[in-house]
Amino acid sequence: MRKRKSTNAWAKFPAALPAKYYTDIKPIVSKLRRLMNEIVFAELPKWTKNEYVPDVSMDDAVTEKIGKTFHKLRVNYFGQEYPLDGDIKTIEFRNLVENQLVTTAASFAKFHKTRFSANQNFVIGVNPLQSEPWLKAYIKDWTAKNVLLIKNIPLVTIDEMQKTVIESVIKGESTTALRWKIQQNLGLAETRAQLIARDQTSKFYGTLTELRSKFNGWDFYEWNGVGPGGNERPDHLRLNNKIFRFSQPPVTVTTGKRAGERNNPGQDINCQCVPIIIFDRELIVQLVKQPDGSYAKPKQLAA
Repeated sequence: MRKRKSTNAWAKFPAALPAKYYTDIKPIVSKLRRLMNEIVFAELPKWTKNEYVPDVSMDDAVTEKIGKTFHKLRVNYFGQEYPLDGDIKTIEFRNLVENQLVTTAASFAKFHKTRFSANQNFVIGVNPLQSEPWLKAYIKDWTAKNVLLIKNIPLVTIDEMQKTVIESVIKGESTTALRWKIQQNLGLAETRAQLIARDQTSKFYGTLTELRSKFNGWDFYEWNGVGPGGNERPDHLRLNNKIFRFSQPPVTVTTGKRAGERNNPGQDINCQCVPIIIFDRELIVQLVKQPDGSYAKPKQLAA
């Protein structure tokens, strides 16, 4: 058997994946920003004039105007009519997001398979990847979860912006101040989309590695952190270069409400660590479990 450890490409999380994911979902925020400019911003000066706020309470007519304007925003954004006082219709939007994410997931799975195959072939000289009957179901589950995450971005952001407008008008704030607050909300939406892209691609990549490894008979791996010295998080840094099993993930959180949570590389929140799969069966049979749940050769244990 070859003694190679891994390809250079495999030893590092592919930064291109979260960038691609964000590119695919960026239009959801871009469209929201465009419609805010077209529909809401033009109305702000009318709402912030003193004549609409005769005292500390808000004139009902202004509340109604704000509600109708944001209703128009929602109808244009989600592409569906719904009663002014009824539930928001998001079926067309949800289907659009789902179709995009199915395409994104399929391309990521193909990319991962190519890299996984190349790594396995590099280390042991064979590429025995078989048909993967579980893959379709996993992509479907991942897509369903991500549709909910993405769908919530405009839903929450629009609600927050409407609340911001109402509170700002009550306080008698200027149009300039209100515009700044809305821009802040839009910026938070973009940040949220970026966080989802980074976190969900890491989870997708890490879980695919686990599934493909175990499906092909490989359960042991060496934890490889991000960048020089490993991941900057202490909980992950202490795992760097240690050997674990996919079927027995280590504790990746030692403090706070999530203390005791176990994950394999890439599955913790925003984790971009990767597992260096151990293909050497001669090494595997020598491994001895350590008190911390990791595995090591007998001589390492004695040292």
